[in-house]
Amino acid sequence: MKPTRVRDLLGLFVIATLASWILVRVFYGELPPIPFYAGASLYPVALVEVVAAFLIRARISDHRVGDGPQELHPIAAARALALAKASALLGAAAAGIWLGFLLHVLPQRAILSAAVQDTPGAIVGMIGGIALAAAALWLEHCCRAPQDPTDQAPQ
Repeated sequence: MKPTRVRDLLGLFVIATLASWILVRVFYGELPPIPFYAGASLYPVALVEVVAAFLIRARISDHRVGDGPQELHPIAAARALALAKASALLGAAAAGIWLGFLLHVLPQRAILSAAVQDTPGAIVGMIGGIALAAAALWLEHCCRAPQDPTDQAPQ
């Protein structure tokens, strides 16, 4: 697997932002109020990924990878990597969606009281998406196998 490219995440972020902004602009009057905790579900996932990243990093650096007890099974590392890649995409998309929402709501704050009430929830969601993408990239980085000195070409 190749590492997730930040430019791919930024591209997804921009597309999600534009799509969300257009949809919110058209359908804002029909949307329900956004509660403060709307995007808060992203935070626990980001926290779990950060903790997993530190645990995986410690086991890899201590050369405790294998089938035995107290060792990191290679399949578990592969699953963590798959989770990280999916979470990075989800975080970028979620942050973009919430930013698109904010781009419509922030200018409307002086006119609509609903926009004032929706702003905190959108900010929480956008920050949660960014936190999830960052945690996922960190987890992906920690899942990398160390360089094997035998893999290097002789000089």
